[in-house]
Amino acid sequence: MAIITSLSSSAPKAAKSPTVDLKTFSDAELGSSIPIPLLSTKDGNLMRQWNAQVPSLVNRCVHELIADRCDKQADAIAVHAWDGEITYAQLHELSSSLARHIIAHDFGAPGIIPLIFEKSIWTTIALLGVMKAGGAFLLIDPAHPVSRLREICAIARVKLVIASQQQTDLARKLVPDVITLGENEPAIMKASLHGKLRPVSPEIPAYCVFTSGSTGKPKGFCVQHDAFATMAATVPVAMGLNATSRVFQFASYAFDASVFEHLACLVMGGTLCVPSDSARSDSVTDAINEFQANFTILTPSVARILSPTQMPSLRTLVMTGEPMRKEDVDKWSSYLQLVNGYGPSECAVCCCVHSSVNSTTELGQIGRPLGACLWLVDPDDLEKIVPVGAVGEILIEGHTVGKGYLSDRDRTTAAFVDAPKWLAEFRLGTSRQVYKTGDLAEYRPDGTLRLLGRKDSQVKIRGQRVELVDVEQKLRMFYPQSTEVVVEAIDTNRTPMLIAFVSHQSSADTSDDGDFLCPPNASFYAESQAARNTLAKSSPNYMIPSIFFLLAYLPTIITGKVDRRRLRIRAEALSPLDRAKYKNPSATFDCSCTLASPTEDALKGLWAQVLSIAPDMIGPKHDFLELGGSSIDAMKLAALCQKEGFAIRVASILAHSGLQEMSLVIENHRDQIASPLPSYKLDHNLRDTLIRDRLISEMDVIDVFRTTEFQRWNLEQPCDHLTIELPADVDIKRLEDAWRKVIARHAALRTVFILYQNQILQVVLKGWKDRMEFMDVQEEIPPVIEGLIREKCRQFPPAGTFHFHLTFLSSPTSRVLLVRINHAQYDGISLGILYNDFMSAYSGRELAVSEDFSDYMRVRHAQSTPEAFDYWRKALDNATMTVLSQSQPTLQRDIVIHAEDLARPLPPKGITLATLLTSAWAWTLAASTGQSDIVFGYVSSGRDVPMDNAAHFVGSAVTTVPMRLTLQRSWTISDLLGEVQNKRILTAPYEVIDFEDIVSQSTSWPAGTQIGSVFSYEDFGEVPEISLDGVHCLTKFHFQKTPTVPYALVSPKDGMIGVRVAGRTDFLSRAQAMRLCGMICTTAKYFSLFHERHLPWEQFSESCT
Repeated sequence: MAIITSLSSSAPKAAKSPTVDLKTFSDAELGSSIPIPLLSTKDGNLMRQWNAQVPSLVNRCVHELIADRCDKQADAIAVHAWDGEITYAQLHELSSSLARHIIAHDFGAPGIIPLIFEKSIWTTIALLGVMKAGGAFLLIDPAHPVSRLREICAIARVKLVIASQQQTDLARKLVPDVITLGENEPAIMKASLHGKLRPVSPEIPAYCVFTSGSTGKPKGFCVQHDAFATMAATVPVAMGLNATSRVFQFASYAFDASVFEHLACLVMGGTLCVPSDSARSDSVTDAINEFQANFTILTPSVARILSPTQMPSLRTLVMTGEPMRKEDVDKWSSYLQLVNGYGPSECAVCCCVHSSVNSTTELGQIGRPLGACLWLVDPDDLEKIVPVGAVGEILIEGHTVGKGYLSDRDRTTAAFVDAPKWLAEFRLGTSRQVYKTGDLAEYRPDGTLRLLGRKDSQVKIRGQRVELVDVEQKLRMFYPQSTEVVVEAIDTNRTPMLIAFVSHQSSADTSDDGDFLCPPNASFYAESQAARNTLAKSSPNYMIPSIFFLLAYLPTIITGKVDRRRLRIRAEALSPLDRAKYKNPSATFDCSCTLASPTEDALKGLWAQVLSIAPDMIGPKHDFLELGGSSIDAMKLAALCQKEGFAIRVASILAHSGLQEMSLVIENHRDQIASPLPSYKLDHNLRDTLIRDRLISEMDVIDVFRTTEFQRWNLEQPCDHLTIELPADVDIKRLEDAWRKVIARHAALRTVFILYQNQILQVVLKGWKDRMEFMDVQEEIPPVIEGLIREKCRQFPPAGTFHFHLTFLSSPTSRVLLVRINHAQYDGISLGILYNDFMSAYSGRELAVSEDFSDYMRVRHAQSTPEAFDYWRKALDNATMTVLSQSQPTLQRDIVIHAEDLARPLPPKGITLATLLTSAWAWTLAASTGQSDIVFGYVSSGRDVPMDNAAHFVGSAVTTVPMRLTLQRSWTISDLLGEVQNKRILTAPYEVIDFEDIVSQSTSWPAGTQIGSVFSYEDFGEVPEISLDGVHCLTKFHFQKTPTVPYALVSPKDGMIGVRVAGRTDFLSRAQAMRLCGMICTTAKYFSLFHERHLPWEQFSESCT
């Protein structure tokens, strides 16, 4: 994985001996050995202290560690994916069934089993099932060429492949025996209910990884169970990975970071969040926010296209695969835990972690060894250990060291070597074998390591390990024998780029005179395109050079070797436009042509931002890829386009990369993304009237808006209260200042509500003219708080006063902050933002940039268009409101609540859990009333509006939306699930229209018609815990809401679904509440298990009696 290969441009000087950074030397100077000073007694003692003991072996299988979690937290969510979610108990059951199915194939030892999947929940089930069966899984990227995959399967001696339904055809091109996993999962379950799992030794391989090899063939190696288990005992903890982590699974399956994401997350008891392939490429920010992920591993190139302020849930970012720059540290370290680490894939992913990178951290700092011992030796002689501050090659010693390369004795003996003799002089019990990494580093005086580079030609491209020699050898097979091919990696100030230099001349030149680069020409371009196409048949995309340069002669150093440094410098000196000419010499690069449309002009500016070039260098005939754009750049461009209101995906950018082509794609999809935030102006007549009537002060007011229906309902309810138990030594001034900063950031907290001409208006003020209230109490605080809340629930804040209020309670034994807030000012999504902003403000960090609630209200009110009311007119045509009738009506107005817990059901593929549960309520309502044409309300976040970062403001956006379903006798359960999901998609643009407006504008229903019943699916993810100065603060929310009409609330938590049915007794009896709650649970389970069956219409007569 080599988590964070952070290279520096220069190395500091050690006190005793010079530090050498190989990047600053020419190839001529590297022709001789680096001088290594002798090791002093002081340095020897330090080395002995830092590597005093080899970390103990954890003699366990990886799947056993995960099984421990399955026992401890069976109902917790293990995987939350775009195509479903499963608990730890379900993961254990499904993977065990798959393991029995694999054993039933009777292959003997399963060996290495490739897994070929798109991003999916089934990948996790598959890899765990393979390990339980005694095999080693190999994650395969299905985008790699078939010839390369066949070569990998041959080296690994593969007999069986497990694939998704979508990848089954590809799998059958590799081996005859294929298990298809996904849609046929029930069949595997039935076939595998019996059969004992064989014991698995911790010494056998758990997984296998393939990388680029220097001989032209892929290089494969396995990591045994006990090696990964030993690493997992320390590394994840140092990274902040634990049971509360929601790990965003971003890494490609070809990259061993994906193994770490899967296995480390499950070993620690976290939740693995798996986006779809399209979400991973087109909308990383949205996907992270949707999953509420708080831990992710990214390359710096990907991290540069994202913004920490737009992903408030993220708490930990591990950068990997490429050098981290100072601007990366400055951008991220003040918002979250930024982690830097190091470890070759051959040694269980990671063996060194710097867990808190900040602006004072030296670039390249990889922290201290974990799970293994790290030694530095002379790059040319491992028997010579180097002193502190000197450059040396990293040797890894310990139980995480692998066993060697598959079917490759030469490579194995070169890298996995006998321990040097000096190691025995440091301590007894040394390892018999160590791993030579080829990585260069220096020990700092405090025992931390600083990574400096490589001693060979290995580079990282898009986070993937690439042997330059491997690419060179494959290209030489295309060109004549007399042709010289040199492949190098250059840094274009955005992402590393692989380039190839081709010389058909036999002459060489060591002088600095003359230019060795030939001008671009069409014949060489055609030749290089043929070479690229040939290479693409056997190599993944990251191993194909982006540009081919023709050389007039081959520059060399005095020893006759190729002067690679001169080649790199010359290529890096070219402008993006010059490089583009080499990519396509026949293209027209006239930048003076007039652009055909405003879209082209706007797109030109976005290209300039992404490619870091001047806009006047871009013309209508230019190509994004030829100007140096990469797939990472395409992701950044797609995000910028979305902000401008342009609908285009990453795949379309790569497929239509010309400026004119790309503009046409955007024009043809103009209606798919709404325009950017409209600049609707405040109704100054209303504002002036309120000022004239002295209802508001001109100096204080920012905005005035009509309230939403949901806000008005909440203003008739008591306020909610939050209690925060504070540390005994809490700084009261910092506390109040922190909250003032939060209030200044969020307009909803500075909002007051006034009554004007029978309308409740919300008025956003410039400042919060309130003060924190202080109370000293001598008794226990909890009873005092309960009394305060009861008292405040009877007292509604007067019109025009602040609902948001702070009370600080102090007793001899505790400190508590009581926060009063009305649900008209916040919603479930707002809580995480408030908590994070409060902690940031208290710690002195900058608050994350967020959208303003005032902007949201402008956009929301602008959605009340004729088109929207026409949609609702058609949707509710001839509909009647579905009402649950009481068998024994009552005049009493008590509140009835019945709650049950449901084991989380597994939705069918392509169906969300929310859809499954909404469908269960729809069927419950239909069966209970005997009506097949039903209307009920569902609760929506109200944030799906044409506005950037609609998930990142504090405010009450919630809305209740009518849903009409006309159930058909011919429908299967899958038909109903699909209908509900499609209804939500079609309704999304019109969800924020208030129900009372829909009634008056789009139906013939009488004014005042209420929704007959409401269904709410609430899953806002984990609200962050509040921690001040490292001290955890207990929090508790006090809700005081009394629903009227029957209200069904379902909320996933800890692997279960909480199901609650509530209502006022003049609408809902206690017996009804109990029956409805039970029916939701049984229906959800039935729909999950038997979604291919027809709807159970026989329940109608049973439920209505």
